[in-house]
Amino acid sequence: MVLAFSGPELVAQEDERLVGSWRGGLEVGGGASLAIVFNIIQDADGAFTGTMDSPDQGAVGIPLTSVTIEGSSVTVSIQVIQGTYTGTLSD
Repeated sequence: MVLAFSGPELVAQEDERLVGSWRGGLEVGGGASLAIVFNIIQDADGAFTGTMDSPDQGAVGIPLTSVTIEGSSVTVSIQVIQGTYTGTLSD
């Protein structure tokens, strides 16, 4: 599944460009879309972590398994729903 991230609501320092809440839509077929929100933080060791919300489904605080960034590509994995979402950072 591919998720096109919109801009962040909150951006910290340059090296923490993922930190904040990221909103996007997940196409579920038949032209329908679900809102998805990734809440990403950076821990003391510099690793990214956070939670996912699916407001349309009433789901909040689903823990992220991993958050990786390579260049402008961001991949978020969520083991409990067996989902992987990829987005692209842009200015």
